[in-house]
This record gives sequence, structure tokens and C-alpha cells, in this order.
Amino acid sequence: MKLTSFVILCTSVAASPLASNPTSNPSLKAYYPFDIDYRDYSLSKLPNAAPVLGAVPLGCENDGLASHRCSCFAKITAPSYLNLPAVQFQKSDFSWSWTAKIEKSPSRQILFSNFAPSQWQFLTYIDGSGCFGVGLRRNIPTNGADPLQDLISVRSKTCGLWNSWTDFDVSWSRSQLTLSVYINGNLDGTAIVPSSMAARYTSDLMIGNAAVHQFGAKLDTLKESNSMLTAWLRDFRIYNTSIPQFQDRCRNTFGYWKKF
Repeated sequence: MKLTSFVILCTSVAASPLASNPTSNPSLKAYYPFDIDYRDYSLSKLPNAAPVLGAVPLGCENDGLASHRCSCFAKITAPSYLNLPAVQFQKSDFSWSWTAKIEKSPSRQILFSNFAPSQWQFLTYIDGSGCFGVGLRRNIPTNGADPLQDLISVRSKTCGLWNSWTDFDVSWSRSQLTLSVYINGNLDGTAIVPSSMAARYTSDLMIGNAAVHQFGAKLDTLKESNSMLTAWLRDFRIYNTSIPQFQDRCRNTFGYWKKF
């Protein structure tokens, strides 16, 4: 795939607010603020996120807060999407976190995923009702049709999640075999792998050896559907704990911006 050049729109910011003070949360394994660049500001220092099939420009809202990351974003418009350096969590707890404003669409829109052929590991999306969904695949040989291939899935109770900034969190506890989703910091859906299934079949995720994961694309059907995503994305994080790290959010519980 050809990586295209990008345009930075956020001209009022001179330097990233975390450039000299990376977050020290030991559970944080990837952190892409998308404020003035595509860098990972976690201590992992992963490679940059990369736009694919078109530019994914960076910008900032004109809210007087352009001097820090909480007002900035990456704009994804189909067919473009982002490649994010992979963090492996096949046999571990994890939580994912991002803030996004998603344009309303009657079609399903793909968010964070690792879903290339033979790499069907996980998929997150907003469906045609504006509900947030997550699915994890079990580590078994499959051509995509095995009824046992799905390890667990969950869908948010809250729908209509379009056209406004929303905090999305996903939590997987391998020890408790529990998958949960949080919307704006509130538990909004949870599912548990049945004990009978856990006893008979592996509860590991499908082996994921891809070098990159995607935000805005489902690679096993890319040619027919592209990404179908129009969204503003910021504050993307991956943790190696199943406990959502709400204290790291841009907004505190009173709705005010937190500065870092």
C-alpha cells in the first residue's frame, strides 16, 4: 500500500506538551495524542502512526486550548485510514481507549481493528444505529466460517454515538474472561465467556503477528468496502491492564479539560 503525505493544520502549536515529559504510567504501552504529529508518546516509543490511501490531516479546534493535545485531532475520511504499530496482547489483559467524533452514517463504520486475512484478531465498530461494538476472535484454525471462531463480543447499550466527542474504552480481563465497553467513563456493556466454552476451547485471542493494526479499516474486505469511516480521532491509548485508566483522560469527571 502506498503511504501518502500529510498536511498538518495545527499551526498554532509549537511543540507537543508531552515532548519533554512522557507519561510515566507503567501500564501504558502506546499513546498517540494526534496533536501536532503521529508520534507515540508512551515510554514504548513505537514507530509513528501512518496515513494510508489518502491524507489524514491533523488539526485543532478553535477553543482557546490549542496549546495542548486535548483540543487537537486526526481527521479520517474514507477511503483513508491509519496504520498503528501493533501491540501484542494475545494472552494478556488489555484496555484500549480513545476519544472520537464520528459522523453519522447508516452503514457500519470500522474503528480499531486487526482483521486482515488470517489475522482476524479483533474488531471495533460503530453500527448503523450508532452503537459501539467489539468482537474478539479465538485462536483456532478457521476460514472465517467456524461457529467456534468468535471468542466473545459485546455491544454498547447506548446508541446514537455520532457527531459529538465521545470517550470509548474497551477492557478485556483474561483471568475473568470478561469483555466490557465504557462510554464517556460509564460501563455500557459487558459479556463473559461461558465457563463451558472456556473449559473446552482456548481463550487466547487469534495469533496476531501483523506489524500494524488499523484505525478506520477492515483489511479482509478493504477492496469492496474501504474504511467507511469519517471521524475525528484523538488521545488513542493501549494499556496492558484490564482496568480502564480514566485518570489519564483529557476531561475530568466534571467535564473540564485536564492539562498535562
